[in-house]
Parts: sequence; C-alpha cells; structure tokens
Amino acid sequence: MQRRQLSTLERGGNVTLNTLRKVIGFLPNLEDFTFEQVRMKPIYIDLPPFEWQLFYANMQTLHETLDGVKTAVREWLDNPPAKGVDPEVLTKRTTTLATEILKNFAKLSRQETAKRRKTARGGKETAE
Repeated sequence: MQRRQLSTLERGGNVTLNTLRKVIGFLPNLEDFTFEQVRMKPIYIDLPPFEWQLFYANMQTLHETLDGVKTAVREWLDNPPAKGVDPEVLTKRTTTLATEILKNFAKLSRQETAKRRKTARGGKETAE
C-alpha cells in the first residue's frame, strides 16, 4: 500500500474499496465505522492467539530487571558521596552504576533469549 493512499484515508478522502480492505485489517482498535449509509462493526476472525506464556516471561524479565535497577540505585544512594568529592570520582561512581544496570539487563536478556530458544525447540504453547 502506498503512503499516499493511507494519507488520503486519514484525511477522510476517497479511497478504493481495495485500499479500505487492506487498511481495515490493521486497525484492531476500530470499533465501528460508516460506509456510505451503512454503519459497520468489524469482527476480526483471524487474530492470532495471545501468547500468555511469552507475556508472563516478558513480565518476569521486566520485574527482574527493575529489581536489579532498584538494588543498584539503592546501593548507590546508601553510599552517598561526601561533600566536596571530586566530580571525576562522582562521574566514575555514576558510570559504574549505569554499567552494572546494563550488565544486569544484558544478563537477563540473554537468559530470556535462551528460554525462548528452548521453548521454540520444544514447540510453542499458547493459551487464550
């Protein structure tokens, strides 16, 4: 689909039925619309099943990442720099904190990727 056609549709201009068919499938929040004198309410028959296990795995990874960030920040705050500390030392401590956060996130990301690969090999399980 050309961007020009989508832009025309967004502005309320005239588009072909073929263009409308192509676009309507990508509007999952569309509740109803009027076509000429007919009000229509789409029912999406081919929505993919929601992958709950993947969702929960991603939420668990997010939780663990945020726990790691919280721990690193708490550690940094519990050991505040003394007044008059050299700005270079403060910069180094802050950089170290950021590095620890990124390392923790990378570790969790690698673990999650390994879990997904293992799950993919064993077959995906989905639930609705």
